[in-house]
Amino acid sequence: MKSLLKTVVKRWVFPEGSVAPVLRGPCRGMKYRVTPESGHSMIVGYELANQRFLASRVRPGITVFDVGANVGQFMMLFSPRVGPTGRVVCFEPYPPAFRLLEENARLNGLTNVVCLRQALAGSGGRLSFTVNPRTASMGKLSAAEPTHEDPSFSKIEVDAVRLDDAADRLGPPDLLKIDVEGGAAAVLAGAEKTLEARKPAVFIELHGPEEQRAVLDLMRRGWAFQDLAGGRVRDFASWTTPLWGEHA
Repeated sequence: MKSLLKTVVKRWVFPEGSVAPVLRGPCRGMKYRVTPESGHSMIVGYELANQRFLASRVRPGITVFDVGANVGQFMMLFSPRVGPTGRVVCFEPYPPAFRLLEENARLNGLTNVVCLRQALAGSGGRLSFTVNPRTASMGKLSAAEPTHEDPSFSKIEVDAVRLDDAADRLGPPDLLKIDVEGGAAAVLAGAEKTLEARKPAVFIELHGPEEQRAVLDLMRRGWAFQDLAGGRVRDFASWTTPLWGEHA
């Protein structure tokens, strides 16, 4: 009952369509457009543990690739921290979420942000994307992670690009934040050259076996991963997500 009351109050004070401030966490004071896609979770601090962890690790001057940027929940964290000499490149293929991503960047005057309406995958071109407009943050490339499916979702086509090709055009990332609902293996498959040459840090949300195998491959190639509490992750005998990885 208390939770329902809080929801009703939030929707009354910050109705859909209004511009609301973030009230808690590292993004406190930043603004965003309240919509069904973005909801009211950003008002009280979106994924606070993840944001606080990343806030302590994002340095001025670096380039962040925000892969699966949605409406900019983490873009608003990264942009002030990389500062005027850094850059945040946001990849979001779903058109309604992308429009909000761009608007939230404008609302906060984020001039060091590049927003691209693209998915990252192992190959470029037009690819099938599975999404439900009511839960847009859970959209994914249709071919990715069959264990992470919802029969109520529908399919659209989106533009996709390889991370290596994006890095050639925009400069390589120092940090990859990947939250693509099961599609991280495809993202990393298109990043072979960048991973080898740049060895970026990786913050990744895991959703199933394909992504676990992709992280294990990075471990074999020299990345060491930890959970948010600092515990070393050596295998996936038990679920651990999200993960932070750095090349040893």
